[in-house]
Amino acid sequence: MLVPEAFSGGWDGFDMATSGSFLNLSPGPIGWNELRTMGLTPAGDDLFSIVDDVRAVRVAALADWGHGFDMPNSRFNFAAGDMVSISGTVTGTHTNRHVQLNSRPGYYRPIARHFGDGSFELDVTLNADDVFTINDSFPSALRFEVRETGTTAIVRNVRIVRPNQGVIFDMASSADFLGAPHHLRDDDLLAALGLGRVYGEFSFVDNVRALQITTDADWGQGVDLSQVDFNFSAGDMVSVRGTVAGLGASGRVTLNSNLGGASNFVSEHTGDGTFELGVQLTQAHISGIAAGNPQALRFEVRATGARARIHNIRVVRAGDPGNGNGGDPGNGDRPGNGNGGDPIGGIVVATPSFWAGIDRMFHFPNQTVIFERDGNVGWGHVLHP
Repeated sequence: MLVPEAFSGGWDGFDMATSGSFLNLSPGPIGWNELRTMGLTPAGDDLFSIVDDVRAVRVAALADWGHGFDMPNSRFNFAAGDMVSISGTVTGTHTNRHVQLNSRPGYYRPIARHFGDGSFELDVTLNADDVFTINDSFPSALRFEVRETGTTAIVRNVRIVRPNQGVIFDMASSADFLGAPHHLRDDDLLAALGLGRVYGEFSFVDNVRALQITTDADWGQGVDLSQVDFNFSAGDMVSVRGTVAGLGASGRVTLNSNLGGASNFVSEHTGDGTFELGVQLTQAHISGIAAGNPQALRFEVRATGARARIHNIRVVRAGDPGNGNGGDPGNGDRPGNGNGGDPIGGIVVATPSFWAGIDRMFHFPNQTVIFERDGNVGWGHVLHP
């Protein structure tokens, strides 16, 4: 039996994102052997690669009128001849999804636009009329807008070049951007960058390594978590998170517990953008996996020409909860995180101080959660005092 590296060290959980066999691969195409060293099995040929996403700002529109951020005139003092560039990628499901630069916030005066999914670069050289409009607007700003509900932009850089002065702002190389804590969200994130929030949701995409799957069929290509390798049992919690583009109107990403017969989607996501699939396996799921051909829990991308980036696959094993002090692995079935503070397989008391320190939380049935705090991983059952 293959034992992935992340299974070693005295416990039998699995965390792809922290596995040395994943982190040590070079960016670019990978094959069957590389996947197997990570503890995964391919479900499709010549589809896999390792990609590294640089730090970026994720902007999610929650309405149609143009959520995004302002470049305040009070900071940048825009002048005719200034060259403004914003680059990144955009995904969404609305037929009219687009990103744009608007020189009259509160109204509609786009001076650069990009429609549809994919990479974008909005470039404009401001003229005297643009500058007058910016000064005459309320607020006085040049606004980056993500238009139509459900559209998400990953902004890699905001750059402003001024004639005779050169670059006056380059977000991707600024100390404020590179040094900002990962957990900053919304107003706090944009304030750290000197930008203004215009509704929507904002978060960092921070140096994320991903396993990329590009499909050439719609039958459900992806990766198998083999029963031989993972030895699933009832109570195991499995999560897969990442981003996907190109699903189209009927495509989806799924976790399928019944292969080779009538599919059983235990978790699924439709639409482009960020996804997080999760399931706490029952005995019925285990029976379906055991009866499958192959015997595996499969992450599937059910669309032709889609691209999914898996940022992590995590399995937390059912077993003895230990003593709940965060350092005792109990009978060896569950990991401690080594800091002696976070409950492992115990009770999570949802106090304000607990929530304030959480970097990421994933909910499973019956209020069971996996959480990350200060780089440590814990799990337990939530109680609300």
